[in-house]
Formats: sequence, C-alpha cells, structure tokens
Amino acid sequence: MARRVKYSPHMMTKTSLLLSLCVLSSACVSEPDPGSGVADPGSGIASQSAAVGASGTVTLRGKVFYNDRRNDGLFATRRDPSGNPGTRCKVNGTRDDGSACSENWLGAHYAVVDVIERDEGYGPLDVDCKQEDLIKSVAIASDGSFTATFTHTDRCDHDSRSRLAIALKVRLRYCGADWGCFSINTSTNDPYFLWYPGASSSAPLLVNDGDDRTLSRMNFNPAGSSPTVANNTTKAVNYYASIVDTITTLNRDGDIPFYKDSYGELQYVFPSTQTSTATAKSPTLVVISSTLDPSWPDGDTPAHEYGHILMQRAWDGDYGFDGVGISCGDSSECVSRQIAFKEAWAEFISHAVFDVTDGCDKASFDDNASTPVPGALGFGSGFRLNVTKALCDWYDTRNDDDSAKAGAGDHFAADDIYSMWFNLRSMYTQRAAYGGDYSGEGLWFCDYVDYYTEVRKSVSAVGAASHDAYQAKITDLIFNNNIACNRPTP
Repeated sequence: MARRVKYSPHMMTKTSLLLSLCVLSSACVSEPDPGSGVADPGSGIASQSAAVGASGTVTLRGKVFYNDRRNDGLFATRRDPSGNPGTRCKVNGTRDDGSACSENWLGAHYAVVDVIERDEGYGPLDVDCKQEDLIKSVAIASDGSFTATFTHTDRCDHDSRSRLAIALKVRLRYCGADWGCFSINTSTNDPYFLWYPGASSSAPLLVNDGDDRTLSRMNFNPAGSSPTVANNTTKAVNYYASIVDTITTLNRDGDIPFYKDSYGELQYVFPSTQTSTATAKSPTLVVISSTLDPSWPDGDTPAHEYGHILMQRAWDGDYGFDGVGISCGDSSECVSRQIAFKEAWAEFISHAVFDVTDGCDKASFDDNASTPVPGALGFGSGFRLNVTKALCDWYDTRNDDDSAKAGAGDHFAADDIYSMWFNLRSMYTQRAAYGGDYSGEGLWFCDYVDYYTEVRKSVSAVGAASHDAYQAKITDLIFNNNIACNRPTP
C-alpha cells in the first residue's frame, strides 16, 4: 500500500465557520510544545524554594497534576508525582489489578500556564500600568512540569507594589502548533482555569530580579472541594485529557491535518444544554451534557465526537446530509446508511486512539463470536456496529476470520491512521472519479470502499494484479461483517 501521499488540501472559504481567536487575552498567545520535565518539587502547597538565576530575568518552575479517573485513556504517556508511567484508576474506583483507588494524580499534559504581571494602586495617568498583563504562556509537559522564564521588566513604576507581582493561571486551552488548537470551556470562549496556589490574582507572587523559583505542586481541583468526588472542573480536566490524547495521536503524531487555518480552534463546551448527550455541532464546536457522565467521565466521548469533527473538516465543513445530532446504537439499524457510516467512523476513531484500553484488535470486540454483527448478509452497511468493525478490520493487523461468514476473513491492514483518514478525505475530493453522491443522498461506507478499490488502488494506479489482490482482500473484509457493497459473494 502506498504510504502517506501528501497533497495540498482543498481549503474551505465559508466565513461563517472562521473563529475569532483573540476573544480572550490568552487566545492570542501561541504556546510551544512542552519541554522536558524537572524533578518533582514535592507535594506541599505553601512551600517554595528560590535560587539566583540570570540577571534581568525571572524563572518559575512548578508541576500541575489532575485526578485521572477515566476508563479509557493513554495513561502511560503521563507521569505520576513520583515520575512513574501513569496507570488506570477506573470510574468504579478500581485499578486493573482489582485494587481499590480514589486518587490517580497524573501530569496535566498540554494544559497551559499563563504568567500574568499585575499592577495595583496606580493612578489614571499611569498609562504603562495594567491590572493584568499576560507576559508568557507555557504548555505543561507529560510529567506535569513547566518552566517559565521571562524578563524582569515592569514599565509601571508608580504602583503600590515594591516588587514585580506575578499571578499564574492554569487553563485548559492549548493553541500552538499547526497540529492543534483546542479547549474545554464553561461556555464559548471561556476555558476552565484555576489560579496557581501562592500565585493567584488576589495574592500574587512577588519576585526579584534574577529569581529562579521552584513552586509547590498544584492539583487541578477547586479549592475546598474533595479531590475524590467529581465536580464540573475535575470532570472537565478528565475530558481535556481525552481531547489531548485524541489530537496528539491523530494530528501531532499521525500527521492528519487539523485545518487550523480554515477552522481555527476546536472548542468543547461542558456542561451544555444544547444536547442531552454529546454532539459535534459544527467543525468548531462540541457540546457535552451535564447528565452524560453522572460521575467521572468514561473517557471515550471526546474521541468519538472528534471523529465527527474529522469527518466534517475532511469534507469541507459538513456531512453533506442532515447528520448533526442524529445518532444510532449498535444493535438497531440506523435511519440511513449515511448515519451508520458517520457514527461508525466516530466509534472507530475512539477505538484507534485508545488502543491499549479499547483497541480495534481486542478479541472482545474484534471477534464476531464475542460481538456478533447484526443484519442479513449484504445489509450490514446500515448498522453502526458492522461498519465500525469493518473500519477496525481495515485498520488493525489481527486476522479475525469468522468461518460462518463468506470469504477468507480479515487479512488486510492499512499502513497507519493517516491512510484511513486519507481515504475519508479523498472519497470526498475524488467522488466524481467513482460516482459518489455527496450532494444527493450522501456518502456512506461503500463509497469509502469504492474510492479505495476503484481510484486509489485502480488498475491504472497499481496494475491489474495488485488491483485484483486489493479487491479480493477488501471484499473478504466487508463480507466478514455482513456487508456486500453490491459485490458478488467471495
């Protein structure tokens, strides 16, 4: 199979979908990827240590953790306060070995620390004085650490502060490299945040020229609330962890375009009254109901909804059919085969991202003996489960041949997640080449199949022998999931 054919994506021009990214002062700052970690400064909230650094600058170091209680997540990519790879503490309060747990502190990867200089007690003519002046933003590393170095300069020399006053805001919004710009918000353009203990808006940290300070550990939990009981803020940071897992896997590491220039920031809003569950309302907005996860978030919802965002952005801003807010489950036939494909793609993305905890190749999901596919032979394209399993079979390397189905089973594997996305994008951009009906009934799973076999792996593209081999493998794969796509039984 050809690997990562790059091209210049067709960019959308719908101005209604463009975001103004400078609504908040912090929204205009581009954060670089987080750097390497530093040693854990300890768990005390009030204590902090200081050293002498470079003259003319101030350096602040610290660590931020959150209580990760998800069932699905890339836990080992983060570090706990002792520096060990993260493990799972599930919603029901148990670890994978069956032991009880209520706290699972992991590094708040890709949360962002805003360094804010504060002036106080200045007069109306002191134009160089500002109540809050954002001077630096740094992303948090996977071990929870951050280092912020900034110039020790304060043009406001007539305020009541004897020294430079610094507040640190930790926010659940990252917007830096081209591969991602995302946040979780209480409402649109209002990211969740907490002030760093000992360096808050009301009680800023006073620093001297040349200071190099290591601050105490921060737990991302509202003051006065129990760290073991879920609240909106701790739920939000768990949702944010899944957003980070999803976008770093697909866009940063998988090279899938984020289309930042076309669509800007992706905002998740929680809790929202615009849905009873969770809904990708547009290429820029996902809303999550307060009732979806009554306790700690399961973890897979942000990835599922991002699957819808991927589809909308790959297809220039919409589905091509009425699909927003219309869903279906696994066991009942969906209202249309287009809805089945839309929902199955989102389910597939969740399986692909959370490979360790809920991967496509897990026997409990992959084998038809464990998870039987519904529908009569040839009619599976109307069921979410059938199409999800077909996409997973397309992606994974495990052969789960169901001997009760026609064909030789699943003996095909895509190169990578980029290849899966490339098919999704190209079935839209090259629909005329295979007869896809985007502007009519809409595209569905068999269009995904037809693009791949008739365009990407056509005789003219790969030669007759290779084309026939691809046709045979894909036909076996889809028949293994009760899908035929108007092909003869193998």
